[in-house]
Amino acid sequence: MTDSYYNLSFERAVLSSIIFEPSIFSSLTLNPNVFFLEAHRNIFRAIQSLNNAEKPIDEEFIRIELEKKKIFDERIMVEILTANPIADITSYIIELKKMAKKRDILSAVNKIKSISDEVDGDELLSHFEATADKLRDDESLDIFSIKSLHDVVIEEPEFICKEWIPIPKRTITIFSAGGGTGKTMAALQLAMRYIEEESYEKKVFLWLSEDPAGLSKSRAADIAAKVLNKSFMQLNGLMDISDNATFPVMTFKSSGEGIVRPEFYQMKSKLKPYDLIIIDPLIGFFTGDENSNAHARQFMQLFTQWAAKENKTIVFIHHSSKGVRVGGESKTRGASAFVDAVRAVYEFEKIKPTHDEDEKKIDKSLRRVFLTKDNYNASKHFGFQQDIKFFPPQQIFTEQTVKDYDATVSTKKSGLIKDKAQPPRRTTLPLGANIRIVDEPSNRELTPDEQAILDKKIKEAAASGIKFE
Repeated sequence: MTDSYYNLSFERAVLSSIIFEPSIFSSLTLNPNVFFLEAHRNIFRAIQSLNNAEKPIDEEFIRIELEKKKIFDERIMVEILTANPIADITSYIIELKKMAKKRDILSAVNKIKSISDEVDGDELLSHFEATADKLRDDESLDIFSIKSLHDVVIEEPEFICKEWIPIPKRTITIFSAGGGTGKTMAALQLAMRYIEEESYEKKVFLWLSEDPAGLSKSRAADIAAKVLNKSFMQLNGLMDISDNATFPVMTFKSSGEGIVRPEFYQMKSKLKPYDLIIIDPLIGFFTGDENSNAHARQFMQLFTQWAAKENKTIVFIHHSSKGVRVGGESKTRGASAFVDAVRAVYEFEKIKPTHDEDEKKIDKSLRRVFLTKDNYNASKHFGFQQDIKFFPPQQIFTEQTVKDYDATVSTKKSGLIKDKAQPPRRTTLPLGANIRIVDEPSNRELTPDEQAILDKKIKEAAASGIKFE
């Protein structure tokens, strides 16, 4: 039999992909006869048995299953495990099914030929038609299912954080912005809002590889206290982070074909407990040509399938291209396939003053957010543009004289203290307040006792978190 009737490399790739990613098995329409090699059919049957018994589909359990029947072949198993798993095995399965169909037709023709001398023409034709009908009815070549529209259950798109920045569930969203715009601050706030929205019952994972974990924690604590007015301690055990270096999840051949690396499956396994996954930056896990739609499409397909099959909501942090926005045009960088693969794209920009607007009056804690792609009608909740608070309010210095600390004054200490001409005012200052002590000179020097009182008051203020300029 010629190579046009089978492809052992394809068979190994399909079996390898199932072993590395068992969750795909339940969605496949395959039977053992799709595989040409008997040993491959045996392994597939073992996988079927393990799946039916709700046992793990892995090398050891497959070995046990085959050794029971004394048909385990170590060499064949090694060949499969060393084959590269494929991101999307649909094309491979279609080709294997076509080859299996050709084998079935060849087998049927040979059978008809073998009985041609024993029957008359009408009986031979009848046998031929019955065989042809059987081959047509064989569902092993089915590549999609058909449903009655009447029987389909109506579903509306679901969102997390619908009242803030609506993120479609069970798919991918992109946050895109230039450097220093606040992408990470938005990601941290999204995580905390989601946890609160889900009554502290869901977990979030953030891969923030561009900043140390300690800095991300500091930012998160600031957002919790000063933007959300929440206790950061409530998030304990629900919001996990990694600041490890990123790694490629797929490599690409010169032909453009993407090969999934084992690290991707390890990452999926480790992140099973999390419902919302935020990855910063997207490009850290992508090693293909950023402007290649073929590369970008295969890469994004890994994550869209993961989100759909395992009920994950994934947010990628990505960079915008430089230049001025024109209307609703997207500025998300790289191949259009990155944007094509997701259901929503939000782009962030700093708010710039208009020609008659004073830049000093612009609230620096806000960012202008544009919804530039919307497949699930997020605009119904968000509109297409909003100014949203990403940062804690900026520190504003409050001018106070030293009389607010109940001290008497003179010019000798940089003119910080004012004579006690009237009863002193006492001011209660919040923890962490920012104070500028202004110069109100008098005409006499401090006495040693007055100097000691001033020094004591300044130390007490500094110890409570008050900052001096």
